[in-house]
Amino acid sequence: MAALTSSRAGLRAGVQPTFAVLGLLTLLGGWAFVAAANIMPASFFPGPWLVCERMVELLRAPYAGHLLQEHLLASLQKFVTSYGFAVLIGVPLGLAIGRFQPFRLFTLPFLEGLRFIPPIPWVPFSILWFGTGILAPAFVIFMGALF
Repeated sequence: MAALTSSRAGLRAGVQPTFAVLGLLTLLGGWAFVAAANIMPASFFPGPWLVCERMVELLRAPYAGHLLQEHLLASLQKFVTSYGFAVLIGVPLGLAIGRFQPFRLFTLPFLEGLRFIPPIPWVPFSILWFGTGILAPAFVIFMGALF
């Protein structure tokens, strides 16, 4: 019986990556088919080959004054900084809430109210509070990571 169970587990372990690859190929094939069928103009729905060509162009030629790698690095820095602040605030806050009952009774109602707000509704508030600079998206990432 144990051999049958272990062979089933091995079979399932081999099938999962196959389904993942099959799903990815189906997605790319469907995308290429819809783009080749010209259901929508290429400017609205480019095929995967046009997207790859444009991405290679952006690796070599600047867009808005910077290469694609620089834009990716700026986004990654924004994410890591915001996530780091969320960890620096969230972990001690969670430990304090778990350890001190008066602090938990005081803060938990407020935090529970904020917990159910998804990150997207924070976008207009962050733009109003911080403008359109780097702080607005950093605040949205922070709130998403904290709650």
